[in-house]
Amino acid sequence: GSTTVKIVVMNEDKETIYALRRLSLWDDDVYIRTPSGLGYWANVSVSFSSKHNELTIPVTLSITRVEGGI
Repeated sequence: GSTTVKIVVMNEDKETIYALRRLSLWDDDVYIRTPSGLGYWANVSVSFSSKHNELTIPVTLSITRVEGGI
């Protein structure tokens, strides 16, 4: 199954927004590392829309765990 994670990014955090845009275009699996240090391969779908004059951008990550990886 897939997991949905919702986060909020500050509009001025250009580095994170750039990374999320690159991730949204990535067409392969990624390795996700959890706070505990463990990790797994997954396919991640990113959706967000920045509105003008908003201080924050809501981001939704849909994470589907996959076997193996690259």
